[in-house]
Amino acid sequence: MAIRIESNGLYLEGRQIPLYSGSVHYWRHAPEVWRTILERIKELGFELISVPIPWGLHESGPGIVDFGERNPQKGLPKFLDLCRDAGLLAVVRPGPVVDEDMPYGGFPLRVIRNPAVWALTSTGAPAVSSRFAPPVAIPSYASEKLFQEITKFLDQLMPLLTPRQYPDGPIVLCQVNRETAFMGRVQAYDLDYSPESIVLYRQFLSEKYGSIEVLNGVYGGRYTDVAEIVPPKSCEAVVQRDLPWYLDWVEYKEYLIRRFHTRLTRMFRERGVTVPLAIDGPGVFSTPIDTLELQKVIETPLCGMEIEPRPADYHGMALHIRYLTGTGRLPYASRFGSGQSWFTPHVLTPAEQEFCILSAVMHGMSAVDFHMLVEGDRWVGAPIQRSGAFREEYADVFRRLGVFFARHKIWDGKKNCRTLVLVSTGLERFHSAFSTLNHAYLGLLRIPRVFSDIPASLGFQTEPMRQSILEEGSWIREAFRYLENAQVEYNLAPSRLMLDELTKYDMVFVPTADFMDPQEQEKLLGFADRGGHLVFGPALPTLDERMNPASVFGGVMQTPGTQVRESGKVTFLPSFDQAADLITADMPNVVLLDNPNLRLTIRGGSTILVFLANPTNTVQRSLMISSWPLRGAWNAPVETQTGSVTAEVAPYTVQVWEVLK
Repeated sequence: MAIRIESNGLYLEGRQIPLYSGSVHYWRHAPEVWRTILERIKELGFELISVPIPWGLHESGPGIVDFGERNPQKGLPKFLDLCRDAGLLAVVRPGPVVDEDMPYGGFPLRVIRNPAVWALTSTGAPAVSSRFAPPVAIPSYASEKLFQEITKFLDQLMPLLTPRQYPDGPIVLCQVNRETAFMGRVQAYDLDYSPESIVLYRQFLSEKYGSIEVLNGVYGGRYTDVAEIVPPKSCEAVVQRDLPWYLDWVEYKEYLIRRFHTRLTRMFRERGVTVPLAIDGPGVFSTPIDTLELQKVIETPLCGMEIEPRPADYHGMALHIRYLTGTGRLPYASRFGSGQSWFTPHVLTPAEQEFCILSAVMHGMSAVDFHMLVEGDRWVGAPIQRSGAFREEYADVFRRLGVFFARHKIWDGKKNCRTLVLVSTGLERFHSAFSTLNHAYLGLLRIPRVFSDIPASLGFQTEPMRQSILEEGSWIREAFRYLENAQVEYNLAPSRLMLDELTKYDMVFVPTADFMDPQEQEKLLGFADRGGHLVFGPALPTLDERMNPASVFGGVMQTPGTQVRESGKVTFLPSFDQAADLITADMPNVVLLDNPNLRLTIRGGSTILVFLANPTNTVQRSLMISSWPLRGAWNAPVETQTGSVTAEVAPYTVQVWEVLK
């Protein structure tokens, strides 16, 4: 390919283009304003825009589409040609789901009303998403009718897009789908009980176990054929050996998502799409999204995540960016809000927008697509108004940030990070399988979550349900607090991360319970053998994920403490009350603070930058101790300072200091 994706952006025949873009809804603006809007986007420092293409916008009936022939406002080809003429590159997003505040998520109404495409709940009713206006039936990823309809649309759309791929046109990247996880319905027993999905579920079981005899051995069943197996509709496990049936149903949802997107990818390629592909994902850390496997099956290094920027949710936003940084070669926020929907209680101020963007950058974001650079119906607070004029107070933020990013070559730098926290695939699947929470009948009644959890422990010594990243007080969340209090920056990744990726870090934390995949344990011990420090807890695993006796960590140590292993070491840590000696003197940031309310990270590169964030609503002061000379680069004094630097940081503000070499 003439285009490739590297860790610092796109390369077009050797020329680097940072993946720094914003979306434009061409259909929401009069065609006579398009050229002005594109000029304004360039003036803000953007070289890339993203272009959602709503299926339901262009189709008015079966096989009847309009790409500007009748309504010029739907003139996608003309808009892309204007991008080329303006010197802008484009990321196209053909869906089939685009959302973008479109009715029915962008689907044609006739398609979404067809029962043959519906995902079904366990009662046989259509699963409905309330994330769209009006609420919409969720399409089944197993529906052949849905694929037939998608095929018809792509056959009409792709002849317009493929001739406009780089270098003949502006298209340099194509995003596959949106709302990757069943339009937000991610609970285990929410869906998909459609007949076609159940057929695929049985196919998944056949592929996983190979024979009915092996499956019977795991399930303790007497099935003669996989066709006899039905999916669980709620968790009714009584003993530990009951669990594989439920865990397999959770894993099947990951399989279903991978299969759907693999097939979509193939459809795009068969119709002439040659540019790199990307996937957009929701803000979830685990099942039903398997980030690592998704990247493998569609052969893309770019699996993004939707980030909702809110200053008050700084810690949640930082965690999502850390996950992107830990799982992808190019940490990509594929939808980062620029402005807000008109019905949002609070529209971000320019200062709050600045805080959120810089906070994401400081924690590792190296690629971003801003959702709506131009205001439209039901969307306000963007840097460009519908008329094509700047909304100056917001435009100024993007203008200054663009200059700042270019001056310091932000996208060439990487966050300094030597510590990784792993999200346990097994524990997150268990958490999903062991809950009866079902939005179809509980969410509408506003029943508290405590009534949807099963209280039985199934005889586990350490309750696996309480060790999920979703549970307050879990070991993994205590690890987050411990590292932040120690001023140690960390990344986040699935526990299935490859060993070669683990060895990029000095220290790895992983939560454990009574059961854990033995191969995962072997891999983690391999990390310690290569010189790393592995920390696990709160339990010593004694079972595998099929609930058979298996203990790899137990062969290394039986009691809490630290053991040296070849060139590294392993620590069994049941509680962080006992973690006083884990952090060595060389582990915290090179620049130290004396105020635990502030957060500090360092991005290295041609320029070393120190980011200092105040995620509180009060002024915070701190003494920064640095062996480097520092000079303010953003919101900080420009005078060179050395040794001890007194910093005063306003509420919800990020300061950036440049290291002088």
